[in-house]
Amino acid sequence: MRKWRLRYPYHQWLTLSLVILLAILWSTFGPMGLGGQAAYVIINGNSMEPLYHTGDLVILRRTDQAEVGEVFAYHYPDLGPVIHRIVEIKDEHYVFQGDNNDWLDGYQPTYEELIGKAWLHIPEAGKTVAWLREPLNIALIAILIGGFLMVGLMSDSSKALDRKKMRINLPRFPLGDTDPSTRESGLLIFSLLLFVSIILSLLAFTRPTSRTASDDIAFSHSMTYSYSAPADTQVYDQPVIQPGEPVFLELNCKLDVSMAYALASVAPFNVSASYRTLALVSEPNGWKRTLELQPVTPFTDGRFGAQTSVDICEIQRIIERMTDLTGLSRSVYEVTILTEIQLEGEIGGRAYEETVYPAIHFGLDPVQFYLRREANEDADPLNWQQNGQVRGTRRVANTLSFFGLELPVLPVRIISIAGLIVSIAGLAILSLPILSPSKDEVALIHARYGSLIIHAQSLPAQKKSQPGIAVQSMDELARLAQQSGVLILETVRGNEHHFAVILETGVYTYTAQAVAENDISIE
Repeated sequence: MRKWRLRYPYHQWLTLSLVILLAILWSTFGPMGLGGQAAYVIINGNSMEPLYHTGDLVILRRTDQAEVGEVFAYHYPDLGPVIHRIVEIKDEHYVFQGDNNDWLDGYQPTYEELIGKAWLHIPEAGKTVAWLREPLNIALIAILIGGFLMVGLMSDSSKALDRKKMRINLPRFPLGDTDPSTRESGLLIFSLLLFVSIILSLLAFTRPTSRTASDDIAFSHSMTYSYSAPADTQVYDQPVIQPGEPVFLELNCKLDVSMAYALASVAPFNVSASYRTLALVSEPNGWKRTLELQPVTPFTDGRFGAQTSVDICEIQRIIERMTDLTGLSRSVYEVTILTEIQLEGEIGGRAYEETVYPAIHFGLDPVQFYLRREANEDADPLNWQQNGQVRGTRRVANTLSFFGLELPVLPVRIISIAGLIVSIAGLAILSLPILSPSKDEVALIHARYGSLIIHAQSLPAQKKSQPGIAVQSMDELARLAQQSGVLILETVRGNEHHFAVILETGVYTYTAQAVAENDISIE
């Protein structure tokens, strides 16, 4: 008849309880990025005051539906997670508003864009979480914990070595495939790997794999001016007035102004554009007259070249009529040759619309028409430039910073998952002889306490002053040996294995029976 034996040592109950507790905690607080049902939001701002304040931690939960009045977090494009209250549902879109805001959110997400419903609120806890999320702080904590583990291992190894030296003349009982000291070292290594993998997972899975980065497309406008007019060689060096030289009104009243415009960008563009040229006559008190020199003219390819004539004498007549009618008299007026350029189309595939106003400035007095240069201005008045950008964003790989080294989040996730798999598998394999049910109690004792056991042919003669005491379990005997700093002697008689701890106060024993191959044990 087969024998069925049920034996659950207290540490197995503890292990089972811890597993159940961890499963409950995971089902309750496991992050969505790792397959759990919870998400975590750190409040940054005052839009939800007085309910939430900056630095608070809000834990979210998945729900099957969202109702008006509930607080949800959702993905806001280009901003990231936003936690506000639902105030209205339009078709399949949710309208959100912060409790402390007088306006509605500019984005209306769908259900698929909702992250979760506010579930738990922990004031000020977000500051601690934010501190722990810093890679440097996490690394320091990992180093400290790893250091404590190593110190504990070295201390235990030193004690075990001292015990071995005391009994070096006695042979060790064969332990099977894995030596206990090797198993302990392996457990420590895989535990450290598990710890590091968990830290990496927390860092990597609490950050998105990509982030929104600025992707503005730069462009520039440039306009080059030139002007000329016939010149009297008795006054000028050349028969043609050169750019920068004045026009004396007694000698000439006409001026030809040339201009060359270009739109430039590293990105391809397709714009429809037009320009017109104006002459603005103005006075410091704000008076202004506008003369059209060239009507609206379309151009293509983002560039054009044009030439227009300025009748300086006509401008003088306009000024004289104004002074006759108003009595205002000034010695100097400003004349601006302005080009109004309208552009509309696409740059780099993005909509673009703009109007620019390149200009060249002249001064006019009763004697001359001359190019104006601002004091202390390095810019060339004949060359106008203006830069611009078409705003835009793009998704780029998010990174984690470790001691100045930037690592992409996605590879860190893969590494952390691999580390979790390897460490859990290693711990399971090494812990199997200790934590898993065994058909043979003796084999289980050797797996757990092999480093404390030595094999002896027989026990030393027992003194009369040493009473024999049978303990209830091997755990008690092993704890007694560890507390006393002695080893456990083992003798074998048939299927019975006798374990003993010899102290001055008595001989403490425990007997275990090896299970035959046709026995079935359930532990």
